[in-house]
Parts: sequence; structure tokens; C-alpha cells
Amino acid sequence: KQQNPTSTSPMGTIVKSLRNFSDWYANQLATRPTITNLVSSLFLFGGADVACQLVIEKKGLANYDWKKTASLTFIGIGFVTPSL
Repeated sequence: KQQNPTSTSPMGTIVKSLRNFSDWYANQLATRPTITNLVSSLFLFGGADVACQLVIEKKGLANYDWKKTASLTFIGIGFVTPSL
């Protein structure tokens, strides 16, 4: 007998958590579209720059350029968020 993937298994817990987050996010987009898009842009642009500096450029925390991350994040918020 095959188990339901959303049962109490670790994978089922992950699937349920992702489904809950997806439902919550969709509700936030419907009720607060501007602030939700702003926060999404903040995480996407800021997170992308953090990943680039730490993984691709291999700068490490000692040489990390916080001004670059802030600049890119504010560009994302200022120019991308209004277009969403």
C-alpha cells in the first residue's frame, strides 16, 4: 500500500510546509500586494547579491561589500517593485 506523501513522513512535512507558505504568500499578495512585492524584491535582490559575493566571488565575510548589497537591494526595491 502506497502512503500519502503528505503524511507524517519528513517529505510529507516539507510538502505541507511549502503548501502552507504558498497559501499564506498568495493571501498576502491578494490583501497587501505592494508591501508583499516590496519584501519579495528585498529578499530576491539582497539574497542574490549575498550569494554572488559569497559563492561566486568567494569574498568571505571579512571582505564582504555591504554597500554593494544595499545598493542592489535598493535598486530592486526602487525600480523593480513598482513594475510588479
